[in-house]
Amino acid sequence: MLLMYGFVRESWRASLAFVSVVVLTGAFSIVDADHHSKKSLPEPTLTFSTIYTVGVLNGPEEEIFGRYQTIALATEGTLYVGDKDAREIRIFNEEGKYVKTIGREGQGPGEFMNLYSLALSPEEDSLYVYDGAADRITVYSTDRFKLERDFTVNVLNKGASFKMYLIDSGLFMFVGYGGRGDELVHWGTMQGRHVHSFGQLLQVDDPKYDTEFMRYQLNQGVATEAEGGDIIVSLIAPYRMARFSAKGELRWQIEDDILPKPWDGYITYTSENYRVGLYPQIASIDWLGNSKFLVTHYDIEKEEGFYDIREASDGSLLARHPFPVTQFISSLLSREETSGLAAIKSIDPFPQFSVVHWKLETNPQN
Repeated sequence: MLLMYGFVRESWRASLAFVSVVVLTGAFSIVDADHHSKKSLPEPTLTFSTIYTVGVLNGPEEEIFGRYQTIALATEGTLYVGDKDAREIRIFNEEGKYVKTIGREGQGPGEFMNLYSLALSPEEDSLYVYDGAADRITVYSTDRFKLERDFTVNVLNKGASFKMYLIDSGLFMFVGYGGRGDELVHWGTMQGRHVHSFGQLLQVDDPKYDTEFMRYQLNQGVATEAEGGDIIVSLIAPYRMARFSAKGELRWQIEDDILPKPWDGYITYTSENYRVGLYPQIASIDWLGNSKFLVTHYDIEKEEGFYDIREASDGSLLARHPFPVTQFISSLLSREETSGLAAIKSIDPFPQFSVVHWKLETNPQN
């Protein structure tokens, strides 16, 4: 069960009021955009149909969301929205009806300093909440939403990773800079013990960038599970991804010139100042089934978004399609080999979440 929302990507959203939004209403398909690729890649493609949408500008308080969220989506359609501004989690059932709010700001049991990631157990009977500011994971039951337990995470230094992935009931994966060199992937147990780290996709060897904060900035990533227990992991920027076994054995690695190195014209760093521009980046990667995976990209300055469908065996590009820059695929679940549920966040003019049914198609009919 995979959850993902990164620090840099979220920091963009406050400045996006000028970008128009396309809200998912009913079924639609996204067609090919030849200008995003060197040759025409017409298929496969994804189609989406909306099941329900939550989020209002004015109305019930539980549907008014702050700027930053992290979510979890259950296979039957229950949506868990962690509102990072309010430090609470709001639950909506498979019909989009509000159920309950859990958590609040604080440092005690059931309280949060920050909501970094949410994840459901494989059986979906427990919700795991990662508070990176407190280096703690809190566990709730999903039948009555009661606090079950919490435990300290010692996998990372200073809670440096923003993304937690619950691989099974006894193992966690954290993706991002963990204070252990430039490795991107960090395994940990339920007891918070570090198992091993791997996945160095970016080596910070320029002394100008060889600081803790710059390593933290540059080594941000996203991941998804693949066949046979493998994982596919990617830097947010530049476009560099790889497939590894659970033990850290490299299967393949690819690069793409779509996204430039983030420090080339986007990061200014001296002893007097530090600035990160709105560089293009990868927002998420998700498993589609049928040996394919999805990569979504956003370039805020150019007001362009697009997604790739890639072959899991070697990372090769199968298709590239445009996608609204003001929408983010926050969580994608596979019910079958070529279909499932997903949650898509719209950010303009106010935060909304649409739970949709997606389907992977070839030669879609217009």
